[in-house]
Parts: sequence; structure tokens; C-alpha cells
Amino acid sequence: MAFGIIKTLGLGLYLYLIWRNLKDDYRDDDLVEFGWMSALMMFVVGRLSYGLIHFGVWNQNILDWWSFWSKPGFDYYGALIGFVLAVYIYAQNKGQKFIVLLNDTYPQLIVLMIFWLLDEYVRSWNVLTPIWQILMWLVTGVVYWWGSKKYRSIWWYKSGKKGFAVLMANIVFGLLGVGITVWWNLIWWWIAPLTWSLLSAIGLVILSRR
Repeated sequence: MAFGIIKTLGLGLYLYLIWRNLKDDYRDDDLVEFGWMSALMMFVVGRLSYGLIHFGVWNQNILDWWSFWSKPGFDYYGALIGFVLAVYIYAQNKGQKFIVLLNDTYPQLIVLMIFWLLDEYVRSWNVLTPIWQILMWLVTGVVYWWGSKKYRSIWWYKSGKKGFAVLMANIVFGLLGVGITVWWNLIWWWIAPLTWSLLSAIGLVILSRR
């Protein structure tokens, strides 16, 4: 099946961790709602991104775009954008601070992405792309963990506000993406991760001065 058991387990773990790790700071109902909404946004944007990047791959029937059980295809960078959009929309609707909610939910996203990419690798043994992406997310997770522990003691981060960890992690994630696309000689594809990294860096500078 295109949506394998490892993906399903990853989704279940993601929803559980959202509730378990954040239940002291958010309402239970809000966490359940956010978990499902963000997962749906990731799936929709990831699927649409794949279809647009590989335009024509599903050109026989418009329903092929959503026939994930028979027409595989998913873009994980698109899913990341979908997650950020979900956080922004939800934060706006609930009166939450976007960067704080993003910072709080990012570790759970990392777990979900690793599970989903592991499923991709298991179903396509000869393709190493998911392994490189898993390594990117693992490094990003280490950077996030470091940032979440040290952000109050960094001398130039004057505001001391939540958000340092997720922005620093995304700077590194984007730079890793640049390195991989250049290594694979994917002409012009490096622009997207570089833009992601630069936007995160700008956000970090702004947040550090507030």
C-alpha cells in the first residue's frame, strides 16, 4: 500500500506526542484538533507539491491526484510547508503566538517526518533519497534540542524568547538541503532550501531584538 503501516504508526505517535508533551500548556481539545488539522495540511500540501513538481504524472484523471493508495507520490518539503501553514492558521484562529506554537510542536513534526521517510525507504530499498532526508531531520532534531536547552544563555540572543530552537533548526535544515541539492547537481533546486534558511535567519534576528 502507498500509505504504509510505518506511516500510520508515525501518525499515531505524532498525535499522541502532541497531546502528551503539550497538555500542560494547551487545552486537550485544542491539541487533538491541531494534531489532525496539521496532519491533513501536511498530506494535502505534500501531495499537491509532488503533483506540481512532477506535473503530468497524474494526467489521466483528476482523481489520480488524491488516489494515494494506487498512485504514490509525496513531497516532504511540501509537507513541511503545509505544517507551517497549519501552525500559522491555527495560531491565528486560537489567539496563540505563531512562533511559540511552532517551537512547541516542532519536535513532534521531526518524529513524524522520520517515520514517514522510513516507510518510503522500506518500500523502495534501492532508493537512498529517504535515508539522506532522515539524516537531515536527525541533525535538525539535535540542533533543536541544543537550541531549546541553551537559548537563554546565548549572549547575542537578547530577547530570551521561545522560538530560537525552531528557527535555528530550520536554518541548519535549509543549509543541509542546499548541500544535498548541490552535491546531487540538481540545478536551481538549491534556491528553495537557501530561501528557507534565509527566512529563518531573518526571523531569528527579528526575534532576538524584541
